[in-house]
Amino acid sequence: MPSGSRSRRWRGMLRNALRPLATRRTDLSTSASVNAQFWLGEMPWRPTAAWAALAGVLAAGSMPVTGRITWPMTVLLFLLVDPLWGAVWRLAAGRAEQLPLHERVIGGQFWLPYLAPDSPAAHLFGRNTGDTLPVLFRIAFPTVVVTLLVASALGVPALVFTGLAIVVTLFGWINTRRAHTAPIFLHSVMTVGLPWLLASLLAGATLTDARGLTLMAALWVVHQWGAGRLARVADDVLGLALLAAADVLIGAVLIWLQTPLWLAVWFACALPTWFAVAQRTSVRRVALWHVGALLACAAAVGQAVI
Repeated sequence: MPSGSRSRRWRGMLRNALRPLATRRTDLSTSASVNAQFWLGEMPWRPTAAWAALAGVLAAGSMPVTGRITWPMTVLLFLLVDPLWGAVWRLAAGRAEQLPLHERVIGGQFWLPYLAPDSPAAHLFGRNTGDTLPVLFRIAFPTVVVTLLVASALGVPALVFTGLAIVVTLFGWINTRRAHTAPIFLHSVMTVGLPWLLASLLAGATLTDARGLTLMAALWVVHQWGAGRLARVADDVLGLALLAAADVLIGAVLIWLQTPLWLAVWFACALPTWFAVAQRTSVRRVALWHVGALLACAAAVGQAVI
């Protein structure tokens, strides 16, 4: 073979070896056993599980990192109650709140006979069995498993509260799928109640002995319930009644705790909400003031606990 032909042959082989391969969208997702993606749905300056967890720590008379709750516990706690419990709670909305799955995943067939069309599972999940089962097996199952694993690192209380979060999510799923109504009360429990109480427990509080801690957490669940209804309908009568009752009782508890400074801070943070209600504007616009009022109440309880 002539040397020129041999040289061209080797150059062609080298060019083929170094040529970049065409990529597909799913190629890079195969590096992990369980894929995750984090994003900011809205700005975090609003009542969320993370703020409620911080309130729970403050209400226990502790401080993150410097108090009875260590830095590793703080990181795991906020990872558990905010993104992981949030991922579990989004399952209540079905496909509406999930990121789109690749067609290869959606199109996967389940060979088990009880998952076939007209099977008991098909009747349970309705006509969208082919759409629901991929969500159940590809999203719900790994979400719950990862959440339970992280909870196990925080101990038995975290596992118990994660179990409660899963139960609340099941009721939320039934509510949205069968009753076709927004589970605003359950949303408040997931956003405020469970994160607050778990954080307080991990920070060293005893829920039955702490002065006003459990009561304040319950009142803020009611407050968030009312605010959630008003955020959807500005003149909702039940939402207005819930918000008013919660604020009156919160003020009474703060007076009982004898914390005048935090009472003044809470009152100042609560006023913008009522200005918004009076003007019939969305309470979402004063969400930052809700966070301030929440933390002020928690600090007042923590001061009384110490």
